[in-house]
Amino acid sequence: MGYDRVSELPFTFVGEFRLDAVIQDGPYSMAVRGFQPNLKRSVFIKLLKPHIQHQQQWITRFRRESQICADLKSPHIVDVYTVGEQDGFHYLVMEYVDGQSLAGMLEKQGYLPVAEALDITRQIVLALKTAHTHGIIHRDLKPGNILIDETGIAKLTDFGMAYLGEEPSITQQNSIIGTPAYMAPEQITGEAITPATDFFSLGATLYEMLTGIKPFGGENYSEIGRASWRERV
Repeated sequence: MGYDRVSELPFTFVGEFRLDAVIQDGPYSMAVRGFQPNLKRSVFIKLLKPHIQHQQQWITRFRRESQICADLKSPHIVDVYTVGEQDGFHYLVMEYVDGQSLAGMLEKQGYLPVAEALDITRQIVLALKTAHTHGIIHRDLKPGNILIDETGIAKLTDFGMAYLGEEPSITQQNSIIGTPAYMAPEQITGEAITPATDFFSLGATLYEMLTGIKPFGGENYSEIGRASWRERV
């Protein structure tokens, strides 16, 4: 995947999981490829840096994602193994998907063949069926949160902003949750969301897979609102 690069790791192990190489090092978090020696499998480790401690919503998202995914067992949802804290770093250990994100695929290829796009969509529909059966709405479905392994298996990830039937305290009150280019109208207006909210986002993702173009232009809320609100409703 071309993940490995030289970067300083804060420690060698978290619990039984070894930290091997940094995938991405951001200002607030670090993504690490790791290994679980007793089961001889690669893992993906998210680390929240200590200076983020005062921003409780980040920690809440970590804990929510582990709790949600513990109940969602599907070949099309990334599995979460454990969550914890070490030396001031909150960490989340997940299944390692040997492949790339759908966003990465689209960046390289522009768009996908119809058969491939439909197959990815079918697999994510299965992931959503599992989530919705458990009363969980993802509400941030987008190419960056869909991983494709080397065999073509699609997996939905990042349930940190999922809706569980009552509004979680993961953002400030009255804030908008989601990614503008893929959001359903009810997410923007603050109306009640339903499983259809996720399917709207999946439809926007399918459009992008087939055309290489986001169906609603713009990368922020004001641009989306001006350019595409009428198209959505």
